[in-house]
Amino acid sequence: RADHVISTLPAYAMAEVLKSSVLNTTEHGVDPSQTMQQCVGLLEAIPFSSVAVVGFGLNAERCPWPSKYDGFGYLIPPSEGADILGTLMESRTFPDAQPESLTRVTVMIGKEEHIQQSREHLVTIAQNSLDQYLGLCFKTGQSAVGISFSALWIEVVVQRNCIPQFTLGHKKRVNTLKHILSTSMPQLTVAGQSYDGVGINDVIRVSKEIVNSLKQKRDASIH
Repeated sequence: RADHVISTLPAYAMAEVLKSSVLNTTEHGVDPSQTMQQCVGLLEAIPFSSVAVVGFGLNAERCPWPSKYDGFGYLIPPSEGADILGTLMESRTFPDAQPESLTRVTVMIGKEEHIQQSREHLVTIAQNSLDQYLGLCFKTGQSAVGISFSALWIEVVVQRNCIPQFTLGHKKRVNTLKHILSTSMPQLTVAGQSYDGVGINDVIRVSKEIVNSLKQKRDASIH
């Protein structure tokens, strides 16, 4: 039996856990089943989107795109109407993780109309985007700066329901959920990207805050 549980499950998965759980006690005068249903409703109100990632390992004498494009990658706003969300340039972000002759780059595709298509369809979209934005022509095996390249490997993975969408009213719903948990289920805390931030930095920050808060409560109870 745990003294405290920190759940980092996605909101929709946590909702399923609570659906199969029974709450014996709650705030005075409140039906425990209604409290549980309210928590489930708040969790299920957080929508998620899916992303297909197409990773390339390119064989070339050096990084084949123009040096002016060096960086960790790029994101494309939805207003542009592009087929992709953005691109990660792993080889430039982590230059010591592979030999100089290997260039790694990953394209992220977010439109559901594309994600439902075949692997070949996703690869074609990714290749076309690398040609458009980085000058990598897979048909000729030549880059815009005259460097020959070939694909050593291409990996396609569809990540379903992986990015929570913080729609209007999200912060209020999360605060309500946390209040209910603190009063009716004080041994349970929710954390992770579903609530206070999607990025790694947000997740780390909130995790530290939660752990420090629990430590302070424990120390206070000891003294």
